[in-house]
Amino acid sequence: MRRPILLLAVLLVPVSAWAMDIDVTSIDRLPNCAFDAVPNQPAAGAAVTFEGHIDLIDAVSPVTADFVWYLDGVALTRGTVTLVPGSNVVTQPWT
Repeated sequence: MRRPILLLAVLLVPVSAWAMDIDVTSIDRLPNCAFDAVPNQPAAGAAVTFEGHIDLIDAVSPVTADFVWYLDGVALTRGTVTLVPGSNVVTQPWT
């Protein structure tokens, strides 16, 4: 079975924020299933939540950014988030 490709894109607003370092560090799926567990993935059609972990580095104040969740190249959700210095999480439910 082919695994879907999930991507989180973060778009900076305004241009002055480009001097900061914004990194999508990981995307997690909840519930988590251990690789060697049975079952080791949610059942087909089960509701899951994806968490995108975004680090805002070298910033002293919050930054507003647009984001887009893509699944297999198709935009699922678009939104705006205020990122605070340090670690941030953006979620996307999916069935």
